[in-house]
Amino acid sequence: MDHWAYALDNDAFQRELAPILIRALRTGSRDERQEFVQRTIAHLNDPTDGTPLNAEWHHLVQPPILDRPDLAVHRWGDVALTKDYDPAQEAGLSTAWQVAEEDLRTLGLDSIATLLGRPLGPPNNACDPRLQGAYFQSPHDVRHALPHLEQVHGALTPVCSTGTAC
Repeated sequence: MDHWAYALDNDAFQRELAPILIRALRTGSRDERQEFVQRTIAHLNDPTDGTPLNAEWHHLVQPPILDRPDLAVHRWGDVALTKDYDPAQEAGLSTAWQVAEEDLRTLGLDSIATLLGRPLGPPNNACDPRLQGAYFQSPHDVRHALPHLEQVHGALTPVCSTGTAC
């Protein structure tokens, strides 16, 4: 398993999409998210590779497991999220996260908050577009985590929501 990380326009995300995703995760309704996707489609990309959406983009929102229609909520969210981040600009720790996690624990630090952040949505149905876990960090969270990550993983330069180094 790899650690993936992306610079998110946190201000825009919190203002526009986060409330929609949280409501959808609570209710199971796709309506608001679908409307958001339709309204912002010119600014969205394929979440797997960052390419602009093409005419076949609807396959991206189909549930990967046919007997789990509830997964469509997450898939629509996956596409909608690309408005606020570039899927082609991955900046995670890859497999080095396992060593960093162990080192953080050894130091008595919260490895989940430091490496991942916080889940979005209700505890019983958090945002999980690719069924691999999804976590979010504000610029403040990143600035707080950075010294701990540098301590265990060497010098790192986080990217804030504006696309610039924190």
